[in-house]
Formats: sequence, structure tokens, C-alpha cells
Amino acid sequence: MLDSVQHYVHGLLDGLAMPQGVPGPLVAWITPPVQEKVKEPRAYIWGAEVDASQQTAPRGPGGFQFPWLIDIYAIYQDNPDDARKNEPFPKVITAIMKMFMTTPMPLFIDEDGNPVGPNATSATDTQIQAIGTRMRLTYPPEKMVQSMRQVWYTQLLRVDVKEVVMGLVRQ
Repeated sequence: MLDSVQHYVHGLLDGLAMPQGVPGPLVAWITPPVQEKVKEPRAYIWGAEVDASQQTAPRGPGGFQFPWLIDIYAIYQDNPDDARKNEPFPKVITAIMKMFMTTPMPLFIDEDGNPVGPNATSATDTQIQAIGTRMRLTYPPEKMVQSMRQVWYTQLLRVDVKEVVMGLVRQ
């Protein structure tokens, strides 16, 4: 569930083409490296919140709904002269948001987060019934890194992902 949803979102973002004037493609991580050079925009996917519930009637194999609130932290560094001229980071944010706005749904994913199509292919597949239907963006002002040679951009995009798991039986 959380693992497969994080991997599914990673698959959507990793390799996403960047707009003109921004080097790319986007590099996405679930567990980021301890240290890295940021040449192109980065996205870090983190499972944030869920308030799961079960459909209780009729009894028997029930369905669980997992309305995930997934956090996507994105970063980018740019030359201060280019940054003032191009205003690149809002373009990156728009590209990420458009990915969620145009992702097909409903869609089944396997336990590794790989899309399997409009129909389940195994009993462990779950269905993504909604993604990107609600998003919340926090985009603080950019900062200058210590060397004063780069502008550091960051944002937090919280994306709703509704995952449904069918056929679980209580033991």
C-alpha cells in the first residue's frame, strides 16, 4: 500500500521532461542520497498521511480505502543571473502538477507500484481511483546558497491519492 503508492508516484515523476530553459529530465527519489549535486530539478516522494477506512457492509471480503496525502518535495539550483531572467522554478512546479492532472485513472498497480492497466492482474493489485484531484502547494522564497553562486529553490506539493484495496478478509 504505502510502498506501492510511493513507487507508483516515483514512476510518474522520475524522468519527467522539463520545460524549455530548465535542464532535465527531473530526477525523483523515494529515499534521497545523503549528498548529491543538483544539476537538474529533483523530487523527493514521501508518504505523509492517511486516514484509512473499511466498507463494512456487506460482511465478507471488504474493501479498504486509503486516501493518501503524499508529499513531494522538489528542489532546483540555478545561476543567479539566469534565475532572474528565466524564473525557472515555477515552470518546474507546473510540469509536476500537470503530470498529476493528466495521469489516467482509475488504474490498477501491482505491489511494486507498477501500473498494470484498467483491470487487476493478481489478488495483490490495488486500484488508484483518484490522483491529483486535490493538491496543496507551499512555495517559499528562494534562498542563496553559501557560495553565493547559486539560487536554491524548493517547494512542497501535497497530492491526494485514493487507493482502494479489495478482498482482504479478517482472520
